[in-house]
Amino acid sequence: MEQKEYTHHQHAHCESGVTSNLLRHAGLEISEPMAFGIGAGLFFGHLPFLKVSGIPGTTYRIWPAQSSNA
Repeated sequence: MEQKEYTHHQHAHCESGVTSNLLRHAGLEISEPMAFGIGAGLFFGHLPFLKVSGIPGTTYRIWPAQSSNA
């Protein structure tokens, strides 16, 4: 099995940088901001059947460097 040499690209954030690097290694040229946006879209959910005080449950990805203690 022939192995393709891995080329590392420097990025500003951990998870979106790793995602971008791995997708580039697989042949899909994708920027870090695009990987970040795709990740934000994947971690969004709207649950109309789960209600709190009559309001449907909605969940989304918290941006890096934000905490619930702020």
